[in-house]
Amino acid sequence: MNQTSLLRQVLAEPQRPIFRVAGVAVDATLALILAHVLVMLLIAGVAAVAPDYLASQSRELGARLTFDSATFHWQAPQGLFLYAFIHDIRSEHVLFVVEMALFFFSGRNLEHQIGRAAFIIYYAVLIYVTPLLLLALGGLTGLEFRLSSSFYATVTLCLAYLTLSVQPRWPVGEPLKKLTWGLVAFCAVFLIAQQEWHRLAYLGVSLGLSCLYLEGIGAGWGAGVLYWFKPCEALMPLSGAGESSAEEKEWVREQVDHLLEKISREGMAALTSREREYLHEASRKWPELF
Repeated sequence: MNQTSLLRQVLAEPQRPIFRVAGVAVDATLALILAHVLVMLLIAGVAAVAPDYLASQSRELGARLTFDSATFHWQAPQGLFLYAFIHDIRSEHVLFVVEMALFFFSGRNLEHQIGRAAFIIYYAVLIYVTPLLLLALGGLTGLEFRLSSSFYATVTLCLAYLTLSVQPRWPVGEPLKKLTWGLVAFCAVFLIAQQEWHRLAYLGVSLGLSCLYLEGIGAGWGAGVLYWFKPCEALMPLSGAGESSAEEKEWVREQVDHLLEKISREGMAALTSREREYLHEASRKWPELF
């Protein structure tokens, strides 16, 4: 395998689809979006066909289909498994479209970056582990948490992608990860000022879980637990545009050759997130090296 084909593998588009629907490739992200949309259509159909029944059962159904830390019982845990997929188009409409768009953009790229299996586990952690931790936190603090959709989980996933991905940048070159963390800090200050402790706790727990998981699999800033027993590569930082030199270019060439050989020997899984980022940045600055 030559270096050009190896680079294409590194910078490839999302993975092989799980299946195809009418010629459309469906990966894990799109499959989850389809699940959300199908449930939304089902609820919309029931609302159109039997509005009186839905209105009369709305309170009972709401109790069953939402996660409420104050009323949750292990004997009836269905709300824990169903709350994230319940979307009522009559009340969400634009919010639902925005959420699915965010999920498609961030989820599809994150799935490609960390792998399909790791992405599915990550989504399950956000959807199911977060409420359980909030349940424990509510028992200690007296705070009540009520979750009735996947919107906050999608926002957390989007934040994770923007802060960890090496690709998205503003046209001015400022990495989106810095701006994203600035937005998170602003939201935290706002919630403190409003004394909305339950929202602040949810934000902290979900982002904390997200970072711990992604760091654990080696997709964060560090090497991750999967790389504890592998030596970290000493990579020379790339200078900005117009600041390169012949010596730096030669050094980068050696580093790129080393990383491509590493992929050839051990596969893509052997690369740390820092090494992936290095290849992305080097390919942008010096495409002739590839």
